[in-house]
Amino acid sequence: SRYENDKVTPSVEVVVKLAKAFDVSVDHLLFDDAPRCHLHEPASKLTEKIMHLENLSAEDETSLLHVLSAIEAKNKLKTLMAEIR
Repeated sequence: SRYENDKVTPSVEVVVKLAKAFDVSVDHLLFDDAPRCHLHEPASKLTEKIMHLENLSAEDETSLLHVLSAIEAKNKLKTLMAEIR
């Protein structure tokens, strides 16, 4: 799909709806290595924050996705560096 090929980025609202439809946490959809967490389980602080972010402007949504991607990249780099040592 266009989402999987990184041609289109879903809005925060779409991500929340998908998470509800698949009964998984938002972070599970956003991060490949996130553990599967069903929605009926207590939500993480991150999930709760994301679910309360409604009506973001397109610019703010893009900024948020960039920040999340940067954090993900930092964590992957940290893991790779730990494996090298």
